[in-house]
Amino acid sequence: MLEAEAPGFMKLQEWPASSPNLAPCDYRLWHWLNTRVYQGEDPRSKAELKQKIRSAWNELPNDVVAGWIREFLPRAVINQEGRQIQQFFNRV
Repeated sequence: MLEAEAPGFMKLQEWPASSPNLAPCDYRLWHWLNTRVYQGEDPRSKAELKQKIRSAWNELPNDVVAGWIREFLPRAVINQEGRQIQQFFNRV
């Protein structure tokens, strides 16, 4: 799927196995969703929270996700010798 959606972005063998913390959307997506879900009144129930998450997800523009993927720093964790890389992704 990665090759179909983002040709030439990264070979499957280069993608770290079981490492959601290294994915381009790990920092950006959750911040984006959180900002929209908690904009205005906080959800008052689990059902309302789920509904707000789904609504925010459905409003997420494809070009925003594409931008997150373009700015992803391949192998940043390796370059940082395993240290935190979140500071590279905190721009919204």
